[in-house]
Amino acid sequence: MYIGCARDWKEVEAARHLAAKVFGRIIGQEASVYEKAKISLWDSFSPVTPENIIIISDCPNSVIGLVRLCPRIIHRAQQPFSCAGISSVCIEPSWQGKGLSKLLMNKVLEIIESRNFDFTLLFGRRAVDYYYNQFSFFGMSSYNRFIVSSRDLQRSHKIEIELVAACLEDIDQCAPWYEESYQNCFGRITRSSNYWHSLLENIQRSKYQVDFVRYHGKNVGYIIHNGSIIFEISIPSEDLALSALAVFSRKDPMAQVVILEVPAEHVIRLSFSEIDFRMETRQCSYGGHMVRILNTNSFLRAMQNRLAAQFKQMGILPFVATHNQMTYSWNGQSVETRLAAEAPLNYITTAQLMGVQILTMQPTYLDIPLYFNISFPDQL
Repeated sequence: MYIGCARDWKEVEAARHLAAKVFGRIIGQEASVYEKAKISLWDSFSPVTPENIIIISDCPNSVIGLVRLCPRIIHRAQQPFSCAGISSVCIEPSWQGKGLSKLLMNKVLEIIESRNFDFTLLFGRRAVDYYYNQFSFFGMSSYNRFIVSSRDLQRSHKIEIELVAACLEDIDQCAPWYEESYQNCFGRITRSSNYWHSLLENIQRSKYQVDFVRYHGKNVGYIIHNGSIIFEISIPSEDLALSALAVFSRKDPMAQVVILEVPAEHVIRLSFSEIDFRMETRQCSYGGHMVRILNTNSFLRAMQNRLAAQFKQMGILPFVATHNQMTYSWNGQSVETRLAAEAPLNYITTAQLMGVQILTMQPTYLDIPLYFNISFPDQL
């Protein structure tokens, strides 16, 4: 039995057939129908290559287990980290329950660790809650959302705004708006021009919508939505953002609120000072959007760099402090951060190293944590 990277394109094709068979069954769709969507999805955001398809094979050109790797750059505010996304995890139904999934995951972790990624990320289904904890994956996502009063939005509407369907030839305009709106968030992904084109095609295929926000005949932002729920929004101007939301709220006269599934640090929050709204957050260590740190030193260096810049700006005197098994040493010029040697890489230490806000950990105000959120379009 072979476990490793696909050895040729025939095994890549066999892996795609397996994914369509397993996930088509889960969602109640014929494998042949689901495979068409898989072909498009696999080929869209980044090219499929044999080295990013990890398989279990019991004989040549037969695939009975699969993991697809999706390399990404994910930013914590202005700090980039390399991430190995893990997707399409499945075992041939007739081979399930024989311990293959554990063998597969261990091989996947061995491979991505050898490629020097900073961390790895997967989206766990409800059926596998708790399973990935045994591999040191922990749910880090906060699933932030703002719930905003439609009445207040419509009252604040002062500027004539249009919402028009986005078109492929103009989709690259979204890149700088996205960068600005999500610049202080943890979860922003580096998106190439090809990524934006694939994103629009996949969203439209999923029955969601992308609208440009148009002001005086010029596109000034965009909204990704379905019904009264907004999954991504980028409108740099506060006044234009409120007016765009007011226009959006009128799409469904029965909806009393507009829901924005965006990070707590998103710039849109600055528009809500005179609006009735609330923010929701969620915490789940054993499922959902799960993270495993691969390179502890990378996160320690990032923490040291942001703290040093902050302390220099504030004129902080030298000190040594310890919080949650982390020691911070500042000599007036540079910061050294050390995790206690005996500290395991668990839910708390993972959040602390990454600088992620979780509600059950007392944060240190030396290093202000950020909520971790992956935007819906990046989950397709």
